[in-house]
Amino acid sequence: MNTFPAAGLVRRAAVWAIACPMAAALIACGGGSGADAPATGATLSASHLDESSCAYTFHPSLDTAGQVRCGLLVVPQDRRDPTGPVVRVPYAVFKSPQPSALAPVVYLTGGPGQTWKESVPDVVASQSPGFAGGAKLLRDEIVIEQRGSAATTPALDQCEGPTWFPSEHADWRDVLGAAVADVRTCAASVEAAGIRAAGFNSDELATDVADLVRLLGYDKVVLNGVSYGTLWASAVLRDHPERVESAILDSVVQQSQPAIASQMLGFQTALQGADEACAKEPTLCGPVGLGLLARTEALVQDLEARPVAWSAGPGGRFTSGAAVSILTTLLAFYPLSELPAFVDFAELLVEGGLVLDVAPPSLTRSLLEVVALARPGDSLAQYLSITCADNAAVKQTKIQAQLSKVRPAFQALAQAQLQEAYDTCAAWPARQDLPASSFAPVRSSIPVLILSGATDPLTPRAWAEEAARTLSGATVVRFPLRGHSLQSGSGGCAPGIVAAFLERRQPDLSCAATDRGT
Repeated sequence: MNTFPAAGLVRRAAVWAIACPMAAALIACGGGSGADAPATGATLSASHLDESSCAYTFHPSLDTAGQVRCGLLVVPQDRRDPTGPVVRVPYAVFKSPQPSALAPVVYLTGGPGQTWKESVPDVVASQSPGFAGGAKLLRDEIVIEQRGSAATTPALDQCEGPTWFPSEHADWRDVLGAAVADVRTCAASVEAAGIRAAGFNSDELATDVADLVRLLGYDKVVLNGVSYGTLWASAVLRDHPERVESAILDSVVQQSQPAIASQMLGFQTALQGADEACAKEPTLCGPVGLGLLARTEALVQDLEARPVAWSAGPGGRFTSGAAVSILTTLLAFYPLSELPAFVDFAELLVEGGLVLDVAPPSLTRSLLEVVALARPGDSLAQYLSITCADNAAVKQTKIQAQLSKVRPAFQALAQAQLQEAYDTCAAWPARQDLPASSFAPVRSSIPVLILSGATDPLTPRAWAEEAARTLSGATVVRFPLRGHSLQSGSGGCAPGIVAAFLERRQPDLSCAATDRGT
């Protein structure tokens, strides 16, 4: 057996993919000139910038007067009512160290729910604020918050996400009823706060970016999105193509695919990718790294029949859903070498009828830390507003087509996840039904760099391939040994490929085949 229980797991990624160091709290900082922003709930007739205040604090090495432009984008909460309540969306422009005519890069975060508020303070003067960090680019770089994130006013932070989702419980049908009641309570609290949450959706976020670019005085920008940020970027490209020079899509979320029905299929294809990688690179996975898909199928079936006692688990048990949740996070955010050890450990746990509570405390902490990476935290309301709207037009035929590809061992969990998504979104009234065009593949001929990991369970490689079919200027780079968010971490070659793309050089793509991440 490998060393998983003794060594535990080392946390390697921030929640929801996206590679930002978490550090400091919000404090005010100096901005530029501008009129005072209206109080929360005031009405405006048009979007505008307020640079009288700044939501971020910056690293001491940065001259905030000369190297940063910071402020708030003030826009209607719901553009169908342009004179209604507003949302104030923080942004920061990290200026080029020398005058540059190059299009700025706009970084779009994932989740939905990720914020820049804790990573911006760590960006030193010589560093890029982007997902890969690295040296400051010789062009302006822009970060913008997702409307509704913890940094915006108002924020959709009225309720906290669960430690375990209903579908991860053995008795998930009973748990789902209570979870749906919590969602209704959450919706009531959002309404009581006077927030028009129906306007917090991907189409509105796309227009936020277009408004910011226009108001800052730029002609075109380069979009760099990771995970949900790729759907956000695609919406900008679809609705405001005149503002986009090129785009980088890292771990593609495909709006034409039903994400609510794809969780288990993505997990399955990621395991297939892991099997292929371990067979090709035996030293990567070790002697216990073969046949991971078949072994996981057997593990899921065993745990469905006989969950293992674990006081910290869903319903006090280590269930098939808990195992899949942990494995999903390992596949997405950790080096592939971590995965076989956990499968090996879980098999011994089930075969021996062991109680997980007698394992070393460090192991339990590590498992819970892994689980926490994939929870929405206090951005549950924002997550529901965006995700439920983004899946509102999904056809039953497409959902059934997705489910038909799920292997029999995973069908029960897939059905539980789908029912959870349906019931949860049905209980969330604060959503806008987006037009059919919002769910069509985006068509464009601009240069697009697509990065895709073969072991990514959250944004399957098939989504990247489908996106490329209607993006005639796309270059797809596949990483057979990597999972989610290819620009994150250190030691990988994705940042170099991105840099070459930005500089319009032909990148060396060969490194992707052997990139193991860190």
